Amino acid sequence: MPSQPCAATVWQHDISRIFDLQTLFRGRLTMYLQSYVMPICTYSTKSGNATIERLVGTAFLISSDGFFITASHVVTEAQAIVEGTASRIGIVGKDDNGKSTKSIVAQLEWYHTAPEPYDITLGHSAYMSETPFRLSDREVSVWQDVATYGYPVSAIGGDISGLRLNLRAQKGYVQRTTAPSDMHIGNHPNGLELSFLVSPGLSGAPIFINHKDHMEVIAVAVASYKTETTEAELVEVLDDGAEYRERILRIEQFGFAHSLAGLKGWKHDGISPFERSSQNRDATGELIGGVAASLPED
Repeated sequence: MPSQPCAATVWQHDISRIFDLQTLFRGRLTMYLQSYVMPICTYSTKSGNATIERLVGTAFLISSDGFFITASHVVTEAQAIVEGTASRIGIVGKDDNGKSTKSIVAQLEWYHTAPEPYDITLGHSAYMSETPFRLSDREVSVWQDVATYGYPVSAIGGDISGLRLNLRAQKGYVQRTTAPSDMHIGNHPNGLELSFLVSPGLSGAPIFINHKDHMEVIAVAVASYKTETTEAELVEVLDDGAEYRERILRIEQFGFAHSLAGLKGWKHDGISPFERSSQNRDATGELIGGVAASLPED
C-alpha cells in the first residue's frame, strides 16, 4: 500500500494531564519506558496546547529518527475517529528526545502498511528518542519467553480535567505458533499465540525477547481471541413441560501477535524497517544497542 501523508506537528502538553507517574512503574524507569513505547491517540489543539481525546492503541520506536511500528488497524480506527473533525492522530512521547518529564504530542506524518495479511504498519512523526528495540525476523518455537508493554484502555485514569494513560507490562511465553490456516477468524499471516491477553489499547505493542544490550522484537500484538467448548449439557423437562438447561463450558482466551518473520522484503523508500532498526543511532551519530530492561535475559 502507498505511503499515506499527514501534516507534521509537535505539541507540548502538561504531563499531569496524561500520565500518572505515581501509580504504575514509579520513577525514572517509567519515564524512560514512555520515551520509546507510546500511546497512539486522537487529540485536538487550542492556543498551542494539546488535549488528548481518545486512546486508540500502542506504538514503539524502531529508530532514533522518528520511525515507529504499530498495528494497521490502530491507524485505520484512528482515521475513522478523526474523519470530518478538527482532531488529529498523534503519538505521545517525552520532550527533549525522550529525556524530559514533560510530554509532547507529535502528529502522525505518514504511514506505510505491510503487505496483506499483515496487520503491521510503519509510521513516522517528528518525535525522536533513542530506543532499545531491534526488529528481528527470527522464527521462534513454543515455550519462548516473551514480554510486552503498552497502553490498555482498562488502565486509563484521570478525571474531567484530563486523561492519564498508564503503562501495563506483561510477561509470558509463546504457547503456539500458527500458520494462516490455523486461525478460523480473520485473515492472518504466521502468528504467535501468547499466554497473556492483548486487551484493547495494547494493539501495536512490541512482542520482544530481552537481551543485555537490546530488546529483540519478533512480533506485533494485534488481538485477543476466546474459544468456548461445551463439556457437558443437561436438559431436564419439568412436569409442567418447562425445560431446565444446564451447560458447562470451558473458556480459553489468548493473545495473538503477527510474526515479523517473512517481512524481510517489506521496504519503504528502498529501505526495510529491519534495516532502519539495526542502524539506530544516538544524538552523536554513534550506533547504539539500547538499554536492557529489568527482565530475565533469554
